[in-house]
Amino acid sequence: MGMMLAKDELLTIEEVAQRLKCNVDNIYRLTRNRAKVRAGMGHSTPISHRRVGRQMLFSWQEVIQWLNTQPGFGLEEERPSEPKGEGHDSQYLV
Repeated sequence: MGMMLAKDELLTIEEVAQRLKCNVDNIYRLTRNRAKVRAGMGHSTPISHRRVGRQMLFSWQEVIQWLNTQPGFGLEEERPSEPKGEGHDSQYLV
C-alpha cells in the first residue's frame, strides 16, 4: 500500500519555496543535484518529492525532515531565547 498523507501536507514547488523564503529555482536544484553530489559539491540527498504529470509535489513533513539533516538548519533543535523587551520577529522557519 502507498503512503497516506493529509490533503494539506502536499505542497507545490512554489509553496515550498515560499515557506522556505527562497527562489523556486533553488528548490528545483535541491531536487536534482545528484551530479554535484558525485563531484563532492552538493547536498548528500535531494529533497524528496513526487511527480504528478509535470507537477512536483512535496510533503511538508519530508521537507522538514530533509532540512534537519542539512548542516546549519536543525529545526528540531532547541532555539535560543529571545531577549526580553525586544519584540523581534522569529527568524526561524516552521
